[in-house]
Amino acid sequence: MKLLLFSSVAALTDVDKLGIVGDYHIKSSHSVDGYCPMPDAFDWPSMPGPRVYYDSERYALPLSIAVDAAPAASVSALLLACCGASGVKQDGNNNRWYVRSNPSSGNLHPVETYVLLNERLYHYDAMSHSLEQRAANATAPVAVSRDAVVVLLSAISWREEWKYGLRGPRYTYLDAGHAIGAVLQAARAFGWIGYVADHLADAELAALLGINDSLEAPVAAIVLDRRDGVAAAPQPTGDVTWYGAARPLAPRSWSHSAVDALASAVVKPTTPPRQPYVDEAGPATSAEAYVRLARRRRTALAFARNTTTSAAFFETLHAVLDEARRFEGVQVSPLLVFVHGVDGIEPGTYLVNPGELLSRVPAVPVSWPPEAYLISAGDVRAATAAAACHQAIAGDAAFVIAFLADMGAAFSEPPAPYMYPRLFWQAGALGHRLYLAATARGLGASGIGCFFDDAVHAFVGLSDERFQALYLVAVGAALPDERLLAEDPFVGLRGEGVSFTV
Repeated sequence: MKLLLFSSVAALTDVDKLGIVGDYHIKSSHSVDGYCPMPDAFDWPSMPGPRVYYDSERYALPLSIAVDAAPAASVSALLLACCGASGVKQDGNNNRWYVRSNPSSGNLHPVETYVLLNERLYHYDAMSHSLEQRAANATAPVAVSRDAVVVLLSAISWREEWKYGLRGPRYTYLDAGHAIGAVLQAARAFGWIGYVADHLADAELAALLGINDSLEAPVAAIVLDRRDGVAAAPQPTGDVTWYGAARPLAPRSWSHSAVDALASAVVKPTTPPRQPYVDEAGPATSAEAYVRLARRRRTALAFARNTTTSAAFFETLHAVLDEARRFEGVQVSPLLVFVHGVDGIEPGTYLVNPGELLSRVPAVPVSWPPEAYLISAGDVRAATAAAACHQAIAGDAAFVIAFLADMGAAFSEPPAPYMYPRLFWQAGALGHRLYLAATARGLGASGIGCFFDDAVHAFVGLSDERFQALYLVAVGAALPDERLLAEDPFVGLRGEGVSFTV
């Protein structure tokens, strides 16, 4: 396949980087003729652990979901809602593992969370719900009030590459998007202001985090502040005192030149700051209710072939579109919707929020609450499952939403290779909103990163590389997961005598 992605007239260095990004995207695509390169077998001794440990002072957070107007007073509830341990699973061989509030491909959790408050930087250990002190006299170059919290995210893509090979960075980006969405959506539910300080360069984020492991890369800085807080200009960075050191991760036992080239190509430089989007609407539910909802989120293992109501379908669809307009810096994703079992809606494939894609696809308008178009009517359960790497869950769902990206619009004016991860971030953030919307309505959801790229594109009749599918999320009536225990995860993680149930 010729490299047609991201052609642009710009500075040579950016054109070269865009070519690297396009080369990676094509090479990491699955096809019906074969999967992208990945390890032949699991190298268990080199499996990177799901936790980063720092040999520094640790502060156990209270197991509390109380929320205050000041983010600095509500760190426990925030982290429980966004990325804390929320459940325990055990298989027939008595192997136990923990699930968290945010989903992750293969439960590998490549994203690490740090919290900056009161000029101190902490690393969050989700398994013990505690903060490990990393630095003192640490400040971020953003204007915040004294009650603000800055959540800093990093990623260890090797955790995903170890299992999924060349497609691993895609899954890492999607997980990062889920984490970003989880923080921003919690901020909104808690009545705070929340935005990504996306003008910062990766080098600035790495310095803030004190990252010194080549396997860990900066992702984003998310500012959380009270609505009535008075922001002060950032203080000049002084002499930061660092505490502890991360225990080294196992070295990579599998690598690919396209992954290494991609990591360099998408490094973000400093960009001009822009006015962040601030939602003027108040929270739709109580803060504590939101934490409980976020902690009930699970990834469905299988679906019963039941139908869902059109009301639930449109409510979840509206939730995704609502989140899309809040996500800054990326053109809103077109949605390809596979309807399998929704009362009162003809089965088939539909386009929602099509944008420029509508001019390329023969489609007929339909009278849905959001603007939508019918591409093709008929039962597409088997075809959807086949396109999703033959996963039955994509065919048994009531509906599946595929998040598409307009690659041409994202990279042309001006060419910005660092936008590539941000396209996946948006898909992950919208997928997270979809997970929570489905959970709130008694439905299950399952993110699907494994699919045959061109097979999904064929539903829309796409023959070039401008529009690309990045993520699928299936929604339906979840069957019980027999591995899930009715057990408080913190009993095992923090010791007997712990009582914490939400």
